[in-house]
Amino acid sequence: MNKIRKTELLSPAGSIDALKQAIHNGADAVYLGGSHFGARAYAANFSNSELIEAIEYSHLYGVKVYITVNTLIFENEIESFKKYIQFLISAGADALIMQDVGLAHWVISSSNIPVHSSTQMHNYSAGNAEFIKAQGFSRLIAARETEIDTIQHMSEIIDTEVFINGALCISYSGQCLFSAFEHSRSGNRGMCAQACRMKYSLYADGGKIIDNKYLLSPKDLATLENITEIIKAGACSLKIEGRMKSPEYVGYITKLYREIIDSHYIEEKHRVTIEQKNNLERLFNRGFTKGYAFGLDNKELMSTDRPNHAGVYIGDVISFDNIYITIKLTSPLHQGDGIKFDKADKGMICNKIYINGKLTSSGESGQVIQLDNNINLKSTDRVMLTKDTNLIKSLSSYDEKKLPVVIDGSFILGEPSRIKISDHDGNIAVCTGDIIEQSINAPLSESDIEASLLRLGDTAYYAEKVNFEMSDNIFISKSNLNKLRRDAVEILNGKRIATNKYTFESTEDNLRAPLPLPFKISCTARTKAQLMKLLEYPDIRIFTTEFDLYTEYKSIADIYYMLPPLSDNKAEYTGEKLVIRDTGGIKYANNNIVISDYLMNLSNSLSLAHLHSLGIKNSCLSVELTNENIKSTAENYKDKYGEYPNAEVLIYGRVQLMAMKHCIIEGNFECGRCKTSEFYIEDIKGNKFPVVAGENCGNIIYSKEQLDNTEDIDYYESCGINSVRIDFFDESPDEVALIMKKVYKN
Repeated sequence: MNKIRKTELLSPAGSIDALKQAIHNGADAVYLGGSHFGARAYAANFSNSELIEAIEYSHLYGVKVYITVNTLIFENEIESFKKYIQFLISAGADALIMQDVGLAHWVISSSNIPVHSSTQMHNYSAGNAEFIKAQGFSRLIAARETEIDTIQHMSEIIDTEVFINGALCISYSGQCLFSAFEHSRSGNRGMCAQACRMKYSLYADGGKIIDNKYLLSPKDLATLENITEIIKAGACSLKIEGRMKSPEYVGYITKLYREIIDSHYIEEKHRVTIEQKNNLERLFNRGFTKGYAFGLDNKELMSTDRPNHAGVYIGDVISFDNIYITIKLTSPLHQGDGIKFDKADKGMICNKIYINGKLTSSGESGQVIQLDNNINLKSTDRVMLTKDTNLIKSLSSYDEKKLPVVIDGSFILGEPSRIKISDHDGNIAVCTGDIIEQSINAPLSESDIEASLLRLGDTAYYAEKVNFEMSDNIFISKSNLNKLRRDAVEILNGKRIATNKYTFESTEDNLRAPLPLPFKISCTARTKAQLMKLLEYPDIRIFTTEFDLYTEYKSIADIYYMLPPLSDNKAEYTGEKLVIRDTGGIKYANNNIVISDYLMNLSNSLSLAHLHSLGIKNSCLSVELTNENIKSTAENYKDKYGEYPNAEVLIYGRVQLMAMKHCIIEGNFECGRCKTSEFYIEDIKGNKFPVVAGENCGNIIYSKEQLDNTEDIDYYESCGINSVRIDFFDESPDEVALIMKKVYKN
């Protein structure tokens, strides 16, 4: 009978303690980052020696380890990246999670280690899945925005991993440049400053609609009651977000989902208890949402009042003065707990609790307590518990996972003693000892031998069955018998943690670079008035986001249709000129002239070369590259492939900072207003960011001002870059003319 393939439970491990919590609470696999190239640069992460320890520990317990190497890789990092990949393979990693399309191609060509396509590749459509499969990835990590029917379609194409719990990014992963441009910390490089967790005001036609709210801050994902639907959709792996979370959180949430998944396979409906939900809220919550998979509710999705841990309500401030805060409790509070006063948004650790003027270690529900007013609280308020010390203490200990083994022994007079230990994965450890001798006055009994063989308490195993044969009246010292068992266990450990599963032999592309195209200026027009003005410059290339404008003018100008940033790529095109904005659009290069957008995040010569090998005519480089990065990318491309690349650099325009499935406008105002008004959000510093309705009622947020590197045109041309790009946003025809004059002057 065929064994049912159980859906994998994949847990985060931001530290060795979190890793152990995940393993012993039921994870089938863990994902973690090393000290380089991971998308959580501020997690504890693992040094190389710690990585080896983590992999060996995980493998001992039959748990797989996936390593995140999913940042953008710059040109000067390629060689160190390659060396790091070789180290990870030799260390025994079970898979690599990657974003960079060129370096992923190099890994897939050089090794048989599985490579998973990071959600940073914005995998939200079946078209993305088809591309990922064709490129040799073994798994796709679906974007958090993916709906359940799309998950099913993806799963029919390639193994698909789905997020089931944890923090949500409001922007499609890989399409967020907000942190990089506004806070100089690149999300694509693992250093996100969480611009989505900051306050903004919403304006329509210059008038303020919403004042100073967390307009971009979603609740946390929790699909506790929808796991069966996700499993039935075909997901191969259910992923918990949380490499920045505490070990206790990781252990608890892993255990909870382990119970839910196991219940599914024995056809029992798992009912999440009130206590389980309450514990989850106490550990960390911004409020919970089912996310996007089961239909989008813009208002239900967001946590606009608070971007951080909300805690749980435990009482009310009934009075205060300069010395004490007096609280009536509705739930217990203990010394060392953390609390927050809801409206005041001030927090404290309860180091001292008073009842009737006397110090106490705790307060119970219904009691009135006092706390020192060290935070200068000046109003009555709701009291929220944000750190439950008793809960955390209870979760810090756990029962260690034990693996079943069968032990066989042979203790025959005149023959070597022999023990064989077998696990359920087919590993067998055999160990032989001294020749069995006749006993003179202290023969071993069956119970003596059995007791020794069963002594596995400090190992990863328990004996589900013990078999042995023995002669009568024999002698073997208990110390030798125990050593024989310990040696057999060590042999079995070694087989379980063996790390030479995957091979590596570096390969290099034999691509012959396409001939470089003549220098060209590309201009993006968003309106017909802009396009009409650009037609006065016959030597330029025009991009338009409006398909009707493209079809109207394509016969009289060098004009390209720029696909939406979140296209499902289902449309069929033949003989057209297109600008694609994600991997799902690469297929169009077979029958069309195709240029790739900066949203493809090309940051090195290998990625450029790989897209050229797939038929892309020209590629706009990542807007996160410095001039020095751009120069080294172009020069190294020429050194490797014989010609300078057909590459483009954005020199002017508002940069797309976020692409969202969420609609800020509908979430806070009436639906349809986006068609009649101009919207922007404003941060606490007064910076204004335009908000534009995108595909399928999503929103696009643009930078507060135009990027302007028009003075660097000569520099880019001297580096071997053969195209520069200008993106017009709301400029009038006269303003378009002024910018074009400036460009031609330079």
